[in-house]
Amino acid sequence: MRKIYISLVLFSSMYSFSQCFTSINGKRLHVTALKNDGTLWGWGNNNNNELNNTTPFPFIEQTPVQLGTDTNWQKSASGTNNTFAIKTNGTLWARGANSYGSLGIGTTAIYSPVFVHIGTDSWKEISTTGYHTVGIQTNGTLWAWGRNDYNQVGNNTCCSDVLAPVQISTDTDWAKIETSITGFTLAIKNNGTLWGWGFNAGAFGGSFTTSLPEPTQLSTDTDWAEISSLVGHILLLKNNGSLWVFGGGSHGSMGLGNNSTTTFVPLQLGTATWKSIGAGMWTSFAIKTDGTLWGWGLNEAGELGLGDTTNRNVPTQIGTDANWVKVICGADHTIAIKNDGTAYAWGLNYNASTTLGTYQPSEGTYTPILLPTAMNGVCAVLENERFNIPTNDIILAPNPTKELTTLKFATIPENTTVTVYNLLGTKMDSFSTTEQTAYTIDTRQYSAGMYIVVVATPNGTTQQFKLIKE
Repeated sequence: MRKIYISLVLFSSMYSFSQCFTSINGKRLHVTALKNDGTLWGWGNNNNNELNNTTPFPFIEQTPVQLGTDTNWQKSASGTNNTFAIKTNGTLWARGANSYGSLGIGTTAIYSPVFVHIGTDSWKEISTTGYHTVGIQTNGTLWAWGRNDYNQVGNNTCCSDVLAPVQISTDTDWAKIETSITGFTLAIKNNGTLWGWGFNAGAFGGSFTTSLPEPTQLSTDTDWAEISSLVGHILLLKNNGSLWVFGGGSHGSMGLGNNSTTTFVPLQLGTATWKSIGAGMWTSFAIKTDGTLWGWGLNEAGELGLGDTTNRNVPTQIGTDANWVKVICGADHTIAIKNDGTAYAWGLNYNASTTLGTYQPSEGTYTPILLPTAMNGVCAVLENERFNIPTNDIILAPNPTKELTTLKFATIPENTTVTVYNLLGTKMDSFSTTEQTAYTIDTRQYSAGMYIVVVATPNGTTQQFKLIKE
């Protein structure tokens, strides 16, 4: 019998499975996304060929376009004006602007219009601002390159630009990284500790600390789980779902209720539990474990998606829906995903990063989107993301199957709905759980192929499995 564990996928019956993205990254002015077939796609700003080398003026892709023809991509990262991506074999590739040597290709070339292979090493994480770039190799070592006038590279060699990856420290237990366009980087180790280096935007001590020259531990806590930062303010999640703010921000983006602009130590925001965070350009967004979406910070042009232009200095609920699972922030856009796989966006939208709005030639921008609006041609599977979904042990076996398969739960709430869809979104079967822990799915009338088994609990979490009918 073959044991299948939760793959944490979100599926929408509005789209075929092959049209949805398994990860979406939109840190600045363009967005990159991966499909489950290993292809890489993107939309938004393309002024430096960060997406392709064919787009005419105004150098913007309004809808998703495929980046090349390769089918073995597994991770991507979007900088201000460049794109990085890692293939399934661990190789690292980059294209777009090479400001300050941020592509890591060993030269001062202005840009690369096509993907270029970076070195020969194997990588698992990458984060870039478009000015400096940081990566983690598969052996757990930490590397950086690009702009270094404020120790952004973190190897204590300020201040010349670094044109190719150099190792930072000798530690081999780095897990997560987040770069900020203001010139600093935060990282989490496997042991849950928090580290930082580069320009001091408020997280690294008082005004006498201009920058940190190498990775420095920022907190004695050992339960940090997620980081999000774009400018100076930093959002953090702990393993218990508590939300924390750190660094320097303005316009209420710190969320502390008193327009505070700086905190040198992480401070907890309230007592609620959260599952997704996104720090934008002086804006902050987060999703609670109850599925509600919240925002705070700059809102003078409607950036928070609240339908008004009033800044908020405390978390404020956006709409009334309670089925949000993931929020992704850039400089001019915000994207949020619901548990049915539908993707919504809003924001200034200068570069069509929302896939919405119309071009305004006189201003050289696209129409702002002031309320969460369903995106064009974008849905999400997001099978590699962390949603704080309970880790119940669920077994679907046999799989593949010819006739009958059993869905067995270690524990499951009553009135959990189990639905089987084909890849066109057609419902094949559906039932609700009672006090049983095992349920039989009859596939004898199914055609040979792949199906999606959706397990939706009463509290709004969604867990899904791929089922193969032979």
